[in-house]
Amino acid sequence: MARVRRSWAGLILPFTALFVAAALMSYISNRVVETWFTFLVFSVSGLLALFWLIAIVRHLNFYVELTTARIIFRDGIFGQKTTETSLSEVVSVDLGKAKTMTIA
Repeated sequence: MARVRRSWAGLILPFTALFVAAALMSYISNRVVETWFTFLVFSVSGLLALFWLIAIVRHLNFYVELTTARIIFRDGIFGQKTTETSLSEVVSVDLGKAKTMTIA
């Protein structure tokens, strides 16, 4: 019936890191002649891009799916953790202040 994902606001920091990596690579492309500095910027940009990639994969692999008979939680890198709960077992749903949901 419905599939709910996390908010996109959690991706602001990873996209900022990707922007910084691209800006660093663009800046040093033809300006720096020091080999050690070029390798340093390549390493930092690679780490920032890896941080972005991990955040995107984690964001896309989390969702809560509501069907007519059950609730399915899928989480983890590449969707490794899946939890299913029957709707008949749900007693209450509480929404917390920090946008958290507790199902009992």
